[in-house]
Amino acid sequence: MPDMKARALKRAVSSARGTPFFMGHALAQYEKFHKIESDRLAEWLGCTPEAFAHLALCRKPNDTEDRFRNDVRRIAEYIDCEADKLVRLLREVSSISAFKEENPPEEGGFLMAARDRRDSKKIPSRGSSQNGSDQKDES
Repeated sequence: MPDMKARALKRAVSSARGTPFFMGHALAQYEKFHKIESDRLAEWLGCTPEAFAHLALCRKPNDTEDRFRNDVRRIAEYIDCEADKLVRLLREVSSISAFKEENPPEEGGFLMAARDRRDSKKIPSRGSSQNGSDQKDES
């Protein structure tokens, strides 16, 4: 019977890791960003592997709501892990996810910052003229 419970828990956690509603999704994202294993993340959060599995099944608090810290603290008390580290994890995952695009642009898939580039053959530098065309008319 305990083996059946362990398999069911493992399946539930696996499903939660792929569903943004659950903490498991945030944990999976954090592991991916930092290239770490679940057991190492559980250790960092200060919880047992079994508690970590139960953490994955909790609803992920909305970091845009006023009650976010309170919700995280309640989860941390229930799971028995470090609330401050859990807040940091969720904020980081939220920030990184905000920069990722689900549907990248067709042209390469990256957003690029604009910058000035001066090519002496194409763009004149400030104060210089090309063929004397921007000189003032003195008549």
